[in-house]
Amino acid sequence: MQLGYFFGKGVLRRDRDSFRLLIAALPLIAQLLVNAIPFVYDLFLLGHFSTTALASMQISATIFFSLFSVLTVFSTGSLLRTILIGSFAAGLSFMGIDALLSLFPMATPSVKEAAKEYLTCVIPALPIYLVAATLAQRCSISIGCKSMCLHIACSTLLIFGFFGLPSMGVRGAAIASIAGAILQVVLLRKNGLACKGKELSVSSFIERALYYGSFLLLTVMVGNLGDVAMATQQALIALGILCFVCTNALCQTCSQGMAMCLMSALAAILWFGATGCMRLCSSDPEVIALGVSCFSLFAIIQPLSACAVLLSDTRNAKVAFLSGCFVRGAMA
Repeated sequence: MQLGYFFGKGVLRRDRDSFRLLIAALPLIAQLLVNAIPFVYDLFLLGHFSTTALASMQISATIFFSLFSVLTVFSTGSLLRTILIGSFAAGLSFMGIDALLSLFPMATPSVKEAAKEYLTCVIPALPIYLVAATLAQRCSISIGCKSMCLHIACSTLLIFGFFGLPSMGVRGAAIASIAGAILQVVLLRKNGLACKGKELSVSSFIERALYYGSFLLLTVMVGNLGDVAMATQQALIALGILCFVCTNALCQTCSQGMAMCLMSALAAILWFGATGCMRLCSSDPEVIALGVSCFSLFAIIQPLSACAVLLSDTRNAKVAFLSGCFVRGAMA
């Protein structure tokens, strides 16, 4: 009787501690979501704008984000150096847009044209994105929320063309992204947040180059499967980004048991709510049907990603996330 009392008391104490950890994790989760929501929101809107627009983001977003992520390694705290590196890379990339698009011979001309529209907007603004990433390692939630709100407002107005504005599709999403980055830079400088110096890391550069190079290879493989497969992959990536953010936030701040329970609950919701989740991302019946057929694996990968973070580090979580994307692409 006494043993059961103390055992129950211990369980309750652990539950209370886990709940406190979860409450403490909410600001971190909010910060990560603020960074992820603008891009995911663009994908949701473009999925309902047209399948061509969503499929084009499979090409353009992968190329730009891979380039940006690798270049952040060379942002070493000096604004001038960051601007020079970004400008040089933007110039080379802008001249090589057609060469990059030639990696997708099976993509339809309309998808390639939409991808080119997006890249011709965001690549010249690459120095702005790098400055925003370099100004501060920790951006406050208030600044992130303001940038996110501007991004969402511009995307909503420009993609569909509300209030007499022209319907711009992917170009509108690109302009909204640039506007959000500019506002973030202005607010960071206004608040006196300066660059934090950091040393160049060759190992970090190699790791990122391999990771995003593999992801680019996956994009090329999926691109050879057609527009519907690319649109479906991009819809699943949008949902995967939100799940990946939640996985890292929960695993880094909650107890192992609670993190696994929450991620298992999320997997169950995704498993039984596949059709509803896909309808958030697209209104194309073909995209929805193909996405639902891949959703069982998408749900299973969530607890596995949590295990990777709990057992080791975020690099293994990236591998798990990339592996899930790879298998989803192969199944498509």
